[in-house]
Amino acid sequence: MVATQTISHRVEGADDVIRDLERAGRDAKPEAAKVVRSVSFGLERRIKNEMPVDKGRARASWGHWTQGDLVKPDPSASEIDAHWVEHSGGLTIEQGSNVEYIQALNDGHSQQAPAGFIDKAVAWAQRILVDEVDRMLKRLFG
Repeated sequence: MVATQTISHRVEGADDVIRDLERAGRDAKPEAAKVVRSVSFGLERRIKNEMPVDKGRARASWGHWTQGDLVKPDPSASEIDAHWVEHSGGLTIEQGSNVEYIQALNDGHSQQAPAGFIDKAVAWAQRILVDEVDRMLKRLFG
């Protein structure tokens, strides 16, 4: 068994949002889960688009496994590389990759993407999530 390093990201502040939604009522939770999923899919797309590619294993492994992102055969690549976990009825989503060199890519070890490209994408998603939840709450509760 080969040990791998997992890198995953979770949008922070979910606990506060969950508490606010508890106070807001049952109708808000399903709407919030839709918002979280939408923002999470957007984050996944952005990271996959910005991911450096040699064989495509890192890109294929981010979030949901997408074998179509492999550009060269790689017998070590598989669905096990991917990391996507939903908690609290979809109000918290973790996404990442179990590929052992994913952190090195985020640290800038490829000239195809700047250092911190994953971290910057996560910060972008956090800003979008806050705005979208605020819009949703205003729509639901005026």
